[in-house]
Amino acid sequence: MREKIIFGLITIILILGMAGVYFCIKKEPEDNNAKMFEVTYNGSYSPQIYYDLPDRYIYTHDMIDSIKFTYNNETKELSSWFQENDNFLDIFLAEIKKNSKNVVVSPYDGGSTEYHDGNIGIVVCHTFDNNINIVIGKNLDWKTASCGFGKKILVDQKAKNDKVANIIDKSTYYGDVDISCVDEPEIFYETPKTKYTFGCRNIVVLYESGFEETAEEAFKNGDITFEDLDKYNITYSITQK
Repeated sequence: MREKIIFGLITIILILGMAGVYFCIKKEPEDNNAKMFEVTYNGSYSPQIYYDLPDRYIYTHDMIDSIKFTYNNETKELSSWFQENDNFLDIFLAEIKKNSKNVVVSPYDGGSTEYHDGNIGIVVCHTFDNNINIVIGKNLDWKTASCGFGKKILVDQKAKNDKVANIIDKSTYYGDVDISCVDEPEIFYETPKTKYTFGCRNIVVLYESGFEETAEEAFKNGDITFEDLDKYNITYSITQK
């Protein structure tokens, strides 16, 4: 009987040991399989700024401090590519679009797009308020890329053939509602018998270039129409004169 008990205990130990090996194997990190990227980690909290481009930041998540990028069979630190070639951003964006097997576009924030190279996620932000930062991290997607922070493009002049990116109500879009408005609403369009206003709201037009102007200005300049207001769910008041 004693021998059977010992044998049983040994069997249980062996089974548990094999299970432990199995679970250890299962816990091993997946291979990166990245073709373009090779990253190292520094143990710091993220996100953090990796590189400052003229019109945007490149952020990193997941404690990344070094990003090796391969282009034309040559591997360099990504920041070096940008430093050596003023036009490398266009090359970089074209490469990740061409080589990414999984591309996902956010349906909510204006069109932020995630690309994947192995387990490295690259999110090119494109928010309603013209934030076009780039965020790089392990298994990153647009939901966790935090595109709402950081540098935004603001330009002083509308570009040639600029397209409307969005029309928003700033008085509510940023959660800053002003209910104390007493000024006479500005008329953005009128006919001999009627006038059209936005009331006390701050309606602005955002363009793809990053230029921003009031909806009143855009309407008077012929940059937007009533169809555009309807497209972006902007309501307006119609009153008789």
